[in-house]
Amino acid sequence: MASKFGGHFHSLPADGKYSHGGSGAAYRPKQPSGLDALASSFMMFTSHPTVATKAGTFQHEDPTRHPTCGTLCPIDPCVTYNLPMNTPDHIRHQLRQWVLNFHQHHQNDVLIDELCFVEKRNRADLVHANGQLTAYEIKSAADTMQRWPDQHEAYLRVFDTVWLCCHNKHVMKALELSMPQVGVMIVDDLGGMAVLREARQNKLVDPYDLTGFLWREELDELCQEQGLPVIRKERIREARRRIADTLPIEAIRSKVLERLKIRYKDKDYSSSSSSTTP
Repeated sequence: MASKFGGHFHSLPADGKYSHGGSGAAYRPKQPSGLDALASSFMMFTSHPTVATKAGTFQHEDPTRHPTCGTLCPIDPCVTYNLPMNTPDHIRHQLRQWVLNFHQHHQNDVLIDELCFVEKRNRADLVHANGQLTAYEIKSAADTMQRWPDQHEAYLRVFDTVWLCCHNKHVMKALELSMPQVGVMIVDDLGGMAVLREARQNKLVDPYDLTGFLWREELDELCQEQGLPVIRKERIREARRRIADTLPIEAIRSKVLERLKIRYKDKDYSSSSSSTTP
């Protein structure tokens, strides 16, 4: 597939190799030493010479050619980039556009900002609810990766697909601290974005944690639809546990998707975000 980073389109074949202009490096989980080569190669391919201009803007010295391989690049030489371009809000805007461009998004699907999950102790920066639940965690240049190991574990307990979208300064930590099924996207200071590693289907979803997206009346609805008794005196945690232990996870996921799409339909900014920059 093609990915865009800093105005350049880079290729990312299915075998996991990242390349530009015929060169590239590969991420191989069984060879940790290869991470250094991947990160160094990635930085080389995505770093553009810049010069400072007035009012805190930056401009490519030669924006018509890639500085490493000489490939012609589709960038207007007169374009300047207003910083900061890698704030969480800007990255979230980019992610919305990327989802709309490269993933199925139908009329009833929604994009949700800052969705709480796993006992409301975590918050996903962006969630896409279509035929499955896809979550995106954002780590800007101002963030650290200190909390990611715990967040990473929580994400994998409820979401079908998980992506980490981080500034290129975090590339090494992103690969070291993330399981292979977690996709990794990189952003730079000029607003560029690239897919470094595709996300895979997550098979670690916990049915009990998944029920945490449902309100009490929605849990009762699910019980009625699936032929389970509704026990009014039952505490919500007890109801969740009974449902998680009894129903197939597909039934729970389907109900979660249905309710989230209804709940957040009027709060979905995916349509307006495609034309409005934060």
